[in-house]
Amino acid sequence: MGCFDMMCGATDCTTCYGPCAGERDQPDPRTETKRPWLLDSGYEYDEPTNEWEIQVSCKRRTCRRDHADGRVKAGDVYLETTWRTVCDETGKSYHSRTRWVSQRASEEG
Repeated sequence: MGCFDMMCGATDCTTCYGPCAGERDQPDPRTETKRPWLLDSGYEYDEPTNEWEIQVSCKRRTCRRDHADGRVKAGDVYLETTWRTVCDETGKSYHSRTRWVSQRASEEG
């Protein structure tokens, strides 16, 4: 819909609303999904993967023993972030965790 339809007589919206006026006509891809209510709940939509994602928790922890994967050692201080991901097509959800070592025990002393 251009300004011509709004009775001002202009051929485009930039005359009345400025250079970004054309962007308003494009629908938000997040509202065109099967689960748009997740946007109101704080989820972020990732269009290429067609998934909704939210950070559930972020905790600072001190490791008491070496992790099985070998990335976090005893005495390390690390951040553990938990994410919940919901598939827009199927509605199935899963949790994923990431660990980031912020301070190595060997660097302290």
